[in-house]
Amino acid sequence: MAAAAAGTTERSAAGYVAMVAVYLNAFIICATWQGITWTYASEIFPLDIRMLCVSLTTADTWLGSFIIARSTPYMISDLGYGAYFFFGAILICMGIWAFFCVPETKGITLEEMDALFANSCCKAVWAGIRGKPIPGLRDPAETFSIDDEKGKMDVSVEHVEGQNNRKNEM
Repeated sequence: MAAAAAGTTERSAAGYVAMVAVYLNAFIICATWQGITWTYASEIFPLDIRMLCVSLTTADTWLGSFIIARSTPYMISDLGYGAYFFFGAILICMGIWAFFCVPETKGITLEEMDALFANSCCKAVWAGIRGKPIPGLRDPAETFSIDDEKGKMDVSVEHVEGQNNRKNEM
């Protein structure tokens, strides 16, 4: 620090590696983790509590960013390059946790979110990894057709036109 304040600096490979690590960390966080938290939180909660839950997750995200922004300069001055290992270890732990404990919500309707999170999230993730259906959810391999006997509906142009004509007569 004193050398930098005096204007004498040295360029070393470790300094360039540190700069690359900072930019790589920022890119990975901004491209993956930071954006996913906003989307994931807005998908998984029921409508009646969604606004409250998204506001709490947003506040939590801002609080975490504030803590990191305030503590990083002290960590770098006290720990030196150890701060990079600390944040790298946290990123690796977050990635492992997300891979094994955060279930995929692609193709799952809002009505099925309760069933997805009713059981252990880790069990849902493992079922998805193995290609097995998640308990409590419909099998995504099932296809629904209009000709299905249980779901057969009388939908025709005449029926729809007849409904519109009755509304106009009233």
